Amino acid sequence: MLNSKAPSRQVLRKQKRGQQKEIERQINKEKDNFHRICYILNNLLSQEVINKIAIKTKVLKRNRKLSSHVLFSILWAGCLMESHAESILPLERMCIFIKNWFEIEIKPQSLQEKINTKNTAAFIKAIMAEVMKAELNKKLRKILKPNGSKLLFRRILFEDSTVVSLPETMKRIFKGCGGAASQAAVKFNFIIDQNSHHIVQMRLVGGSTPDSSLSGDILQSIEEEDLLIRDLGYFNLSALSKMISMKNVYYLSRLSKTVNVYLSKDCETQIDLIDYLKKKGIEKEGIDIEVFIGKTERLPVRLIAIKVPDEVKEARRKRYKAKNKKEPADDLLEWNGYTLMITNISKEKLSLNSLLIIYKARWKIELFFKNMKSHICVDRLTGYNKYRMLCLIYVKATITLVATILYSCAQLINRGGKEVSLFKFTKWLKDEGRLMRAFITSEYATLLVELENNINYLCMQNRKKDKSVWKEAEKALKYTADIKKKAWRVTEYTEDVKKAA
Repeated sequence: MLNSKAPSRQVLRKQKRGQQKEIERQINKEKDNFHRICYILNNLLSQEVINKIAIKTKVLKRNRKLSSHVLFSILWAGCLMESHAESILPLERMCIFIKNWFEIEIKPQSLQEKINTKNTAAFIKAIMAEVMKAELNKKLRKILKPNGSKLLFRRILFEDSTVVSLPETMKRIFKGCGGAASQAAVKFNFIIDQNSHHIVQMRLVGGSTPDSSLSGDILQSIEEEDLLIRDLGYFNLSALSKMISMKNVYYLSRLSKTVNVYLSKDCETQIDLIDYLKKKGIEKEGIDIEVFIGKTERLPVRLIAIKVPDEVKEARRKRYKAKNKKEPADDLLEWNGYTLMITNISKEKLSLNSLLIIYKARWKIELFFKNMKSHICVDRLTGYNKYRMLCLIYVKATITLVATILYSCAQLINRGGKEVSLFKFTKWLKDEGRLMRAFITSEYATLLVELENNINYLCMQNRKKDKSVWKEAEKALKYTADIKKKAWRVTEYTEDVKKAA
């Protein structure tokens, strides 16, 4: 048997030089990404952008000491530095803040008159819209996309909403459900990309607005190779029909009990779904079949169904009773004993069990809402002047958007393999006024370097008893290429931070 010839020293030296060049190329690319991200963040809410918005909304009619940038800065800082008993800092403390940071003296009454105006509310709303621009998300998405990583779907989009009660003076702007609930409430509707942690779309509507009426909003943002996952409240046959007609767009949704189900497109009689599934043996194992839904639409869908444990069925009954103040009917109670979902993902791509695991990952958006209320305090909105209330709503929504962008950067900086905790990260941003200082001074580069040094303390703890739902979902989705983890090595070029700022 012939022995394989060992590579010569010349070949080994050539391989080593190639490896060194690849390492240098990767470091240079990471340095370039770092500067590009800093440039985007520094120009996101620059004084020039804020001044243009101020002129457009007629907040800045002539030059004054209290400029538009100072006005937004104090609202920004006031919402980030509030105590648990306040929705924003008291006017006296805000005036002290302006004097210490901007060397401007202003009376609390004058500041209050400036905040409680229609133009100021329109000004803050326009800034929020500027941050939400699709162009910004597209730029960051290209930079923050990990090299070589590719799931079965380009984006995993979760859509859900949370409602915040408001004073009754706001009921004409944001109408609540009334009754035992508040007469005024605002609903924050979010579409979030779990892959990049970006907020794809945000909409603020009245609390009484049903989720089903918002189901068509996704059509403006969804793209090829996207997977949309949302709860039963967003079920809408019209929007679903338009989504199915789009090329390479996928969805996973709970099935509504009110929808007609047919075994074939030309079948005249709808089936009793629960009875049919029982005959198929759903009591023993899950069911995965092709059906058609809608009396006139007859949309072809893949139906997956499983029987849930008795404790889950009981929890659903209690939720229905708490919401509707009555017990569910017998047929609805039986329906709640099963989980029924529809999708257009083929069986070859994802199995029944994989789809169930992925749907559980929708809980991530609930953690996002909890973080909004715990650390950004979007649910603490006190006062009576409607324009003041609008300013608080829009400022806190803007802080949420910026914090989410920075959280995406944190996931990229992290090279330890653990997932960065959203709760720890948001608290870290607020502690010692980090996010406040970064915005006022436009020194996001310094913030990112500090984040690099502290990233290990902001990751989730590895506990054997607590499995990450999203990690399980990632395994189910299967990578089609090996993940090459990025290592920023920010500490190797901290001298260039001042240039980036």
